[in-house]
Formats: sequence, C-alpha cells, structure tokens
Amino acid sequence: GATHKCSVSTMMLSNGLFRSAAPAASRLFGAVRCSFPVPQQQQQVRSIITRTKFRRMVKKRKKAELAEKGILPPRPHRYRPVDTPVIGAIPREEQEATKKELNEKAAADMQKRMEAAQGGPEPLRYHMEGLKMSDRVRRLFDLSIGNQKEAVTAQKKKGMEIFQKREGDTGSPAVQGIAFTNR
Repeated sequence: GATHKCSVSTMMLSNGLFRSAAPAASRLFGAVRCSFPVPQQQQQVRSIITRTKFRRMVKKRKKAELAEKGILPPRPHRYRPVDTPVIGAIPREEQEATKKELNEKAAADMQKRMEAAQGGPEPLRYHMEGLKMSDRVRRLFDLSIGNQKEAVTAQKKKGMEIFQKREGDTGSPAVQGIAFTNR
C-alpha cells in the first residue's frame, strides 16, 4: 500500500497538479519517501522593464534611426505650422492701439462723471434733495446728523450714479460691484 500512495502523490506532483500542495499531499497519503525529488514551485522572475516601457524604447530607437537617415516622422492630423498666418486676423499692434484709444476715452468719460458727482449738492436725509429750504432746516436733514445706514445708502447711490451706463441702470457689472462693495 505504501508504494501505491507514493506513486499517486508523486504522479500528481510531477504532472504539475497540486505543486503547492506537497505538504498537504504528504499529510493525506502519509509520510512516504519517494526515490526521486519532488519539483519545487518556481517563482516568476520580474524584470525592471515592463511591456509598455519596452515598446516605448523600441519606438524611440526607431525614431532615432529614421532621424539619422533624415526621414522625419509623419505630421499629426490637421497639423498647422506655427508661422502660418491666420486669415482675417487683426495684427497685435493694431489691437493694442485700439485698446489704448478705448481706455483713454473711458478714462476721460469717468473723469467727467466723477467731476459732475463732486460738483452737485450734498445729499440729504429722507431724499429731501431738490427742495427749497432754509439753512436751519437743511442742517436738520444733513447726513452728518444721520445714522450709518443712511450714510452708506447715500454713498452707494452716488457711486451707482457715477458708474451707471444709462439712467436707472442697476444691473451692469460695474454698478453691481459698487452695490456689493458698499454693503
């Protein structure tokens, strides 16, 4: 019986079946000594270079060989050289000149608006501007007597008048910026 057990376990091990199960096989079939050695499981040897790295290296070598021969690699799809002029484009110098003119015009317009806002009458409390009143009554409605909320509201209104693009404009970005800044 011992010879039979040995042949079964060694047959399974020699065929590649249950190679990692050698200790389990000896427990299953008993402690049996065989005349030939049982093959051990081999570990996979890994190299540092992966398949992808190897393919990249081969591709790079081919490119270098072709470059030595004077053969350039093919151009990508829809390749356009850097020095190709763009049709219908405005030259940079012309764009900068236009920007400079527009900036100067906007600065002059803003200066006029600020001077107009500075020259106007002082705002009064409770929207009492434009009424004829004595100096004593005017002092009662002066903002210097008012609270912080009234002063901030008057500043916001003055700033919005300066930056608005048309009468009653409250939605343009500049006016919105003034409204949020003075809150």
